[in-house]
Amino acid sequence: MDTSAPLKDILEEYKDKPVDHVLKELNKVPFFMTEMPDEENPAVEALKAMAYEGEPHEIAQNFRNQGNDCFKLKQYKDAIAFYTKALDQSCRVDEIELACLGNRAQANLELKNFRRAINDCTKVLDRDPKNVKAWYRSSKAFLLLDRSDEAIVCADYGLQCDPGSADLQTIKNSAATRRQKLRDMEEARRLRQEQAELQQKTLNLALASRGFTRAFAEADADHRRAAGELKCQLENPNDATSHLSVPALLLYPLSLESDIVEQASETDTVGGLLEMVFTQPPPWATADYRLGNLEVYAQTRTGGLAKAPLKASLAKLFGTQKPDIIMIDDLARLYVVPKNQASQWLSTWDKQQAQSQLSYSN
Repeated sequence: MDTSAPLKDILEEYKDKPVDHVLKELNKVPFFMTEMPDEENPAVEALKAMAYEGEPHEIAQNFRNQGNDCFKLKQYKDAIAFYTKALDQSCRVDEIELACLGNRAQANLELKNFRRAINDCTKVLDRDPKNVKAWYRSSKAFLLLDRSDEAIVCADYGLQCDPGSADLQTIKNSAATRRQKLRDMEEARRLRQEQAELQQKTLNLALASRGFTRAFAEADADHRRAAGELKCQLENPNDATSHLSVPALLLYPLSLESDIVEQASETDTVGGLLEMVFTQPPPWATADYRLGNLEVYAQTRTGGLAKAPLKASLAKLFGTQKPDIIMIDDLARLYVVPKNQASQWLSTWDKQQAQSQLSYSN
């Protein structure tokens, strides 16, 4: 197709051609193109060249206008590209360059590219310190980055240039409100942390005053996480003498099973815990696992095992110093075995290995 021929002659040439063929040919004409061609097109190349014809300020102004058109259509990425091309001309005309920097900053604000917006506003303010729009856009970008202090500073500088600016005053008020909210949130977080630390110290005192020896297993991450979800709790977290709840972990090593009583009382007895579990035996329990036929053991500081009296409360059992029975991961860990299999199981216990897997709190 001769794209330089009059439109009448072009239409005459293709009046008898199939529609698809006509559309394909028309797509070679820049005005009718729906996408850029893969192969070189003289008409397109000529149009591209025209964009760079003229003085630098004329080329820059042309790109600025195209950027403005894209911005009006909310085509912000395209607008940024045109403003950048305008600035690349280095035309040294403040009116054009400052406008392109400011408009590019606004387009970046719309795209949530807040740091880029701030950078362009800074370039504007370096050359025009009284540019109110640049102060406003900087303030808005800092606010959206949750940097309220900088947002207020920028708004204040802008208000020095234009004391009556309602937009700047609104941004400043929003930044001040946000700053206060962040300060309140930080203060609340600090108070929660202080309270948690104080309550942990109170709990540590409660355990120490009861004579509990605390050990911690060098277990895998899943084990530590599971243990960390179970904690000793004081009825009054701020009173070390208030009633203590102790998570109890019942282990059945011969059956590879376990039970957890999440909030056993310090006054609960060992036998009472067995009754909680075995009044209605769990599905896995064989005939040997029945009340009256079970022995319970707890680990000592030296890595050995001590038989736990069924009538002993948890407070008395774990407060015992001879033998020094230990809490492991702040759990009352108890090993439960049938009486007729206890001797055999005890013979397999590796005292040295058990001790090597523990560390102790100060």
